[in-house]
Amino acid sequence: MSKTKVLITTDIGGGDADDAQSLIHALLYADQVDYRGVVATVSDAGRADPFVHMRRIADAYEKDLPNLRAHGDYPSADGIRSLFEMGSHDPDWPGKLSAGAERIIAEARAADPSDPLYVLSWGPIQDVARALHAAPDIVPNIRVLSIAGHAQDSRNPEAFRWMRDAVANEDAYHDLWWVDSVDTFRGMYIGSDGQNDPNLNVGWVEKNAAGHGALGELFHKEYAQGLYGPKSKVDGLKMGDTPSLLYLLDGASDDNPGARSWGGSFQKDGLGPNTWSDRGGERMGSFEGARTVYEHRDEAWGDFARRLDRAKDSADARPDPRPEPGPDPAPGPAEASIGTGRTEVEDLDLSGYRFERREASSSGANVRTEDDGTASGVFEGAAGTYRVTVGYLNEHDGASDWSLAVDGRTVKSWSGTTGRRDGEETVSVELALAPGDEISLRGSSDRGELARLDWMQIEPTGGAPRAEPKPDPKSEPKPEPKPDRDAAEPDADLFVFAGQSNAAGHFYRRSGGDSSGPLGSDVFERALEGWTGEDVRVVNAAVSGSGSNQYADRAKYWWDVDADRPGPELQRAVKLMRDAEASGRDIDGLIWAQGEDDARVVSDDRSNLDITMRRLDEATRATFDYIRKALGDDDLPIFIQELGDFRQDGGWLDGPTGALDSMRAVQANIVRGMADVYLGARTQDVNAHADTIHFSNAGYARIADRLADKVIDVFADDLL
Repeated sequence: MSKTKVLITTDIGGGDADDAQSLIHALLYADQVDYRGVVATVSDAGRADPFVHMRRIADAYEKDLPNLRAHGDYPSADGIRSLFEMGSHDPDWPGKLSAGAERIIAEARAADPSDPLYVLSWGPIQDVARALHAAPDIVPNIRVLSIAGHAQDSRNPEAFRWMRDAVANEDAYHDLWWVDSVDTFRGMYIGSDGQNDPNLNVGWVEKNAAGHGALGELFHKEYAQGLYGPKSKVDGLKMGDTPSLLYLLDGASDDNPGARSWGGSFQKDGLGPNTWSDRGGERMGSFEGARTVYEHRDEAWGDFARRLDRAKDSADARPDPRPEPGPDPAPGPAEASIGTGRTEVEDLDLSGYRFERREASSSGANVRTEDDGTASGVFEGAAGTYRVTVGYLNEHDGASDWSLAVDGRTVKSWSGTTGRRDGEETVSVELALAPGDEISLRGSSDRGELARLDWMQIEPTGGAPRAEPKPDPKSEPKPEPKPDRDAAEPDADLFVFAGQSNAAGHFYRRSGGDSSGPLGSDVFERALEGWTGEDVRVVNAAVSGSGSNQYADRAKYWWDVDADRPGPELQRAVKLMRDAEASGRDIDGLIWAQGEDDARVVSDDRSNLDITMRRLDEATRATFDYIRKALGDDDLPIFIQELGDFRQDGGWLDGPTGALDSMRAVQANIVRGMADVYLGARTQDVNAHADTIHFSNAGYARIADRLADKVIDVFADDLL
């Protein structure tokens, strides 16, 4: 069987390091893929020479080649170097054909529809567009997979526009096969809460790239720091372009972009008969389609780790600790044994469940299912009464169902709703067991929540049933109840954080700052739990980079002030809130943090300051009213988190000094003018993050404690 033909266009050497990461990844699969070219497409002639990075990676590949060839038929390093071509530096459209565009044409003409050339566009799409413009005869022979093709080249947007217009309106291009990943690819590096933070993956790089041959060391030392530029302080694994190659690596049908694949699952966009884009209903955070990559990410990362192992000296290479699972066998009698103490679920007999590496899980792994799964084993302890505790992952993006059965009889069932992102929880039951009893754990996934199971613990009871263990044994103890408030019995167990990134920042650790201490969301939950004595949950409905209205951010905004209707982020958030209430709890309060994007649009001469303030005021009030109406709670308490004292000149805001202060004045005006809206926390004395627009990790915890205090004050007053 012939290898898949692939040609890559890349803006390596540009503003971030992830193209270099993706090229290292790609070369480790050179035994499986027939690379036909690597074109450096750089529209800005002032950028660093991309060949510096391409040659550096080829040199590392050459050093590792003896080890790699012990595992497969890898091409020579000179063969890899011969693939490199320079793309266009011409911002004009259509401009001149570059050497890279000419190579695309030549390789496409050497292919045919039954054995096409896959063109992976990792940067500006201009060389692909120029090749098509000059040679429409190549359309039947190529398949294009582009990463954010619309947004890669601000100096030459006409190339992308021409391709879309040509497919839609010109017969010669109408049948072009083209998958454009607008946001789907972000599932490669975002967190489980949908936040854009590649630093979540720093540990993976340390474990799997460092010390793994010249390619692994280059990845670790040169291309895992400053992912968004040397001053970004964002480190780790990103590889945002890699899903275009993963689409071809996982064994799924390359002919059907709608299939579930490591590289994502897409839906037809109506542009042409063979064009696809992000799949609806698969959003993570603000990124449509991202879940279809995220759900397979651990598999893709695991496969990449094994490829990096190949680069090591064979004597040092790690054996794969667990082979990739094949098709599930037909379920039969359980053979795995279960004794007293802890049993890892991945060591049981699995049907429908699949092994998944996850560093945060017990023993570094758990199991998951995309549908229904069962994990079974035979009890080998003495007859008696036992407490059985199951560790499972209750995530916030679905409501999976689980059950525990003994000899086919269900003894405990539960559902996962309003989870703590990807935090582990437990459930327990006391029951009689005898030697030879078959114990089965069953799970059914729901949307993005894949019914993950981690461990099972069986302990003999010493008489009276004991209390269930705390959900997170690693968390800090809950604070003592606050004085003079513990006599109340408030309904305060479900809260929503919404707005933009300084609301989302309570849910994850931002890179480049202090990473010690608890998350803000955990501080908030524990403070309220200490007062109520009940389990408190928070839901992240915030969207990083969103504006209050379309003038603050044209793509991500909460209220359309012209049409007087909800924007896309408000509609998404309300759906998430309703899903959270499906657990049987009512939302008891909203934490709101918004306004940085609004301040950023204020012009240097302040000529639009008044209208910007009015729009922020109007959009925020309308958003609050809409949420209350949608939830059927006209008195829903809303707590505004004050805008921070961030740098306003030369930092992220890069606007006139005073713009942020004006937005803070709008917040105060809303608090004064709307019923049941409160200033939840002052923040001007809280330290900013190094990026000049967010708080430090410790700062979020400090703010969360203030928010919880304000919530307690308001709820306690209502109970008097």
